Amino acid sequence: MTDSILDQVIAVVADVLDMTPDQIGLDTEGADVAAWDSFGHVRIVLALEAEFGIELTMAEIEQSGSVAGLVQVVETARKRA
Repeated sequence: MTDSILDQVIAVVADVLDMTPDQIGLDTEGADVAAWDSFGHVRIVLALEAEFGIELTMAEIEQSGSVAGLVQVVETARKRA
């Protein structure tokens, strides 16, 4: 995992959920944040796809319920692109 991808993912999640980046960490999960509901998750996925120029598969979207999971699927999708 690269720090720059982590930083970018945190920035996107913070922006989408109207939070500050310091409120989000690698171990933050959707269940920890009230705004990270199913609609919030879709918004995060769309924002990450736009930010990184990638397309996530349905399986990747399903396994990305945390910041760590998001970083992992972004890294996988970037290798595939």
